[in-house]
Amino acid sequence: MASILLLLTWYFSTIAIPGVILTRTAGSILYLGVIGSIIGFMLFFHVLQKVEITKAALIALITPCIYALLIGNKLNYEPLTAQIGAGTIMVLCSLVLFEYGNSIFTAVRKTNHSIKKRAML
Repeated sequence: MASILLLLTWYFSTIAIPGVILTRTAGSILYLGVIGSIIGFMLFFHVLQKVEITKAALIALITPCIYALLIGNKLNYEPLTAQIGAGTIMVLCSLVLFEYGNSIFTAVRKTNHSIKKRAML
């Protein structure tokens, strides 16, 4: 389906279809098709059988933050700037809050409640 949509995009745009596809480009497309789609979905559904769905969803959010950045840096020489690092840290912190936020806020509320109780005595 994606290939058909890609060809339709080329057909309706003014961009010409490339006459020559570089080996690196073909390898990238093959990697995305096999590893990113087929094997990725198989592993994701395997994980879904073993863990809660919310934790499995976190895997899909953590993977681009860590692995895609590192693979892009090592294989494609993409820079890892301070802005990218800050954005990655923000995303990872939000995932930690999502996973552990309830227990953190519950502990804080209990602590505040016990402090108030002691102050009233």
